[in-house]
Amino acid sequence: MRRYIVEAPPNVCTPTHLARVAEGIAAAAPDVFTCRVLEQAECEAMRMGCYLGVSACSAEPPKFIHLTYKPAGAAPQMCGRTAPALMHQAWHDLIV
Repeated sequence: MRRYIVEAPPNVCTPTHLARVAEGIAAAAPDVFTCRVLEQAECEAMRMGCYLGVSACSAEPPKFIHLTYKPAGAAPQMCGRTAPALMHQAWHDLIV
């Protein structure tokens, strides 16, 4: 999955596409994953101005994706970090 996201061109791997992928991951393993996708109006209500400012240049609407992994037992360490999927960043920088 990581390689697919990293290698997909930006016209395919849009914020909407990434949101669908994250929702698919959560649906495939609901016992350990939860997904919440914030739309532009929700981001505005949460005063996420910097995020919205960068995404304003995109033709696609912004999608703030919060994909949470909660294993059955205690996680021994942090599993990964993510950053907002901004179209102006290199995709490989988003994957840990």
